Amino acid sequence: MKQIRILILLLMTVLGAGCQDVSQSDSGMSSGKGKVVFSLSGEYGVFVKAETRANPPVSSLTFAISGTTTAGEEVNSQPLVVTTDGSSSFAYVDAGSYTITATYKPSAAGEGNGEICYQGSSTFSVTVGGTAPVSITLRPSNVKVSIVLDASLNTFYGTAKVSFTAPRSVEVASSSDVYLDAGTITYSLTATPLNNSGASAFSKSGCTFVGEAGKSYMISIGATSTGEIIFGVANTTSDEDVWEGEFS
Repeated sequence: MKQIRILILLLMTVLGAGCQDVSQSDSGMSSGKGKVVFSLSGEYGVFVKAETRANPPVSSLTFAISGTTTAGEEVNSQPLVVTTDGSSSFAYVDAGSYTITATYKPSAAGEGNGEICYQGSSTFSVTVGGTAPVSITLRPSNVKVSIVLDASLNTFYGTAKVSFTAPRSVEVASSSDVYLDAGTITYSLTATPLNNSGASAFSKSGCTFVGEAGKSYMISIGATSTGEIIFGVANTTSDEDVWEGEFS
């Protein structure tokens, strides 16, 4: 798979806070603020996943800034409130030097099999009356675990299941993908034999591996010719590979 990248071009337009014509043309700007305009039209901000996912609007992304204003005030993970008016999206910031972080985390990311999440950051400086173009490349920020139930199970087992207990609880009883937060991933395996198959019930708990953000892993489960369960975990993603879908 080709690398998936999200490229968002943020045109940071800082307007003079003390000019009368600015206050008249933009009544929403407070004293000492600049205006940040997000340019997301055309080729920017387009999201495609398996050709079925709708493009998320700017409102689906959350932004936060950290840094120092020109007045010397420290800013720590301050949410950036973005307003959308027609085709224009904008926010107000004090002049200063910052790191901006953009996050895409759908509401279903922590439910069921979860969903892909993205995050990225960039540094910028803005001065009163100046402009600062900023681009942010967002990459997958959680972990994808692909469950593969081999056809060899069908001869001996009616069901096979992977039960994750950390970083959250979710059960998977079919070949599918699960998205989890990065960190230590803990799971158990169970398999229920078919009647008269000669196989024994299988259960193994306390299985763990460390999942890195943006990496894809596979848990494969199969059976030997005598019905014994075999399973393994593999990291299937290289530095150049990412998950299906893209922000182009």
